[in-house]
Amino acid sequence: MAECRVQGGGQCCLPGAVDPGYRMEQVVTAGVALPDGRYGTGPRQSAFYRQLLDRLESSPSTRNSAVVFPRPFSESGGQVSFELDDAPPLPDLGRPRAQLGIASPKAFAALGVPLLAGRAFTESDVEGAPAVVIVNQAFVRKHWPGQNPVGRRITFDRRLGGEKLDWHTVVGVVGDTRPRSLDVAPQPTLYFSYHQFRLPFMSLVIRGTDDPAPVERALRAAVRGIDPDLPIEDVKTLASIASQSAAQPRFRTYVLAAFAAISLMLAAIGVYGLLSYSVTQRVREIAVRMALGAKPRDVLRLVVGECMRLVAAGTALGVAGALATSRLVSAMLFGVSAADPLTYGAVVMILAAVAFIACYIPALRATRVDPITALRAE
Repeated sequence: MAECRVQGGGQCCLPGAVDPGYRMEQVVTAGVALPDGRYGTGPRQSAFYRQLLDRLESSPSTRNSAVVFPRPFSESGGQVSFELDDAPPLPDLGRPRAQLGIASPKAFAALGVPLLAGRAFTESDVEGAPAVVIVNQAFVRKHWPGQNPVGRRITFDRRLGGEKLDWHTVVGVVGDTRPRSLDVAPQPTLYFSYHQFRLPFMSLVIRGTDDPAPVERALRAAVRGIDPDLPIEDVKTLASIASQSAAQPRFRTYVLAAFAAISLMLAAIGVYGLLSYSVTQRVREIAVRMALGAKPRDVLRLVVGECMRLVAAGTALGVAGALATSRLVSAMLFGVSAADPLTYGAVVMILAAVAFIACYIPALRATRVDPITALRAE
């Protein structure tokens, strides 16, 4: 099973590593939840986040700050149903769906998500301004393959027979990310401006340092300047959050690898013991052959050849059985096929090497015994 490894650079992964879509070095995240009593309306929530970002930009340690939803590598998230400008009206249950994302203007730069086409959000993308969205590559591949999505329109409230629709214009395309887990492929995602789609629970992402301590101090000072009673939650580096999200797959990998190693060792011991005993039982036969003029190398070739033919037959049956039952473990694998030829080849080579040693050593020992002594013992 391939382990979910995190590459800090995000956009450039080592072989076998999983690209999360983020550049995670020097990024700190924190949660901010606005109570309904004081921030129950959209304009109040938008004003708070705008004031907070303005204050953070005045500090050197938090200058590159943004608010996002969902927080990377968290279980939070949501979906929205939509229709495209060139699609016919559809009933609610037949409409396509995409993952929901919310971002402030600096969010993609702070997370290291590349802007591939168009523009990012700006502070002019506010309520009352033309509604805009940004899509990711997975969305484009699914709904507009081979086309330029910038300038296309999406609606979220079309009703059959309706005349006035609230259209959102696509203004940009960003790279794919894995916001929930490294073992979940990027999903089609629609990003909204944090002024036009607001939530009372957003996350801060701050690029500039791997040490969360100065960021936390500056963040708490900025929040106290706006609302002294508002708590800041879970200040952590993005790299540590990503590592925690991969903890369970990593542990499962280690456990399966340990059991696989033990199983392979027991199989090797069994093959060695069985073949070694089988060759030892043939000492009289070997002595007779040598007494009749057979040379040691001929005897070795004969005995080892017979053993290896048995091993080849058993290996073929074992590989066939493993392939037949591979579907049982395919759901637990990530980044590797249940019929991975490298894995099968390595196991076959190990068992073949063990079998060869199990045949060769006792056969070699038998050829060194004096034939007369061996026959007298019989």
